Amino acid sequence: MYGSTRTRTMSEEWARWRVLWPINFDVARTSRYRIVTKGKAVQNPDYNLLLDGVKKTGVNFHEEPNKRHPADFFTSGRIRFSLEGNDSFTSKLQFYFAVADAMKAIQTERAEAAAAAAAAARKGQPQAKGKGQGKKAASNKPKKPRKRR
Repeated sequence: MYGSTRTRTMSEEWARWRVLWPINFDVARTSRYRIVTKGKAVQNPDYNLLLDGVKKTGVNFHEEPNKRHPADFFTSGRIRFSLEGNDSFTSKLQFYFAVADAMKAIQTERAEAAAAAAAAARKGQPQAKGKGQGKKAASNKPKKPRKRR
């Protein structure tokens, strides 16, 4: 329609925004799918990690948790974002690196919290000491002598 004064709905507005997938920050993927360097990428990113990383940057975004990337069909979720009206990022690459840094920090925090929770859970349990940790406890039955040939 030429000369239309129709206003866009929000879904049409989001359709014009850029897209981020968890696969874009996966260190195990090739540069065909990854948009940041391997040094900034994280291991096994998921939608929630990506969402938390984008939230930390403070840009306008829209969640689409049920969308799936064709190359990574078993991981669902993508985020659409817009850098318009945001003066903290001068380029999309700068934004990608900020999201990657935030994701790495969040992943480190989560790993430390999980390790602390596991340590707290183990604190009440007796620990095996010495050689052979984790093996079955020796029974009181005498061992049968081995036959010699």
